[in-house]
Amino acid sequence: MTTVREGARMASSLGRRHLPLRTGSVCVQRFVSTEAKKSSALADLDNASSFATGSPDEAAIQAFNSREKAAETGKKLPGNRYQYHPPKYYRGPLHPVQVPKSSDPTARDFVPGPFSFPRLKHTYESTIAPDLIAMTYQHTPP
Repeated sequence: MTTVREGARMASSLGRRHLPLRTGSVCVQRFVSTEAKKSSALADLDNASSFATGSPDEAAIQAFNSREKAAETGKKLPGNRYQYHPPKYYRGPLHPVQVPKSSDPTARDFVPGPFSFPRLKHTYESTIAPDLIAMTYQHTPP
């Protein structure tokens, strides 16, 4: 019984929904772009194919050997990129990352002074040690 009712409902709804016929005139206007001369779709492409070229010579292959280039550069890190930054907070004596001493230049509370150990060490190695070597040198003629 319900199928008959649904079938009748569907038939009546299809009967009501007619598409309106277009009574207006069809636009017969031509646009300028349709009158333009069409260029070939392949005119912008290069005629030379990469399949027609030969294989590169051995010198060109060796110039781009990335494995050898990586070995030549060594294992240098870029400057100031991988610097050590101490932790911001003290997380206790058992934490694996500890805050450095305040005399260490990497410490957050480091105050540079005239007689800090790194500065004295640098001054000794750059100035005093060569002077001591020059002063203690004794020349013995051959």
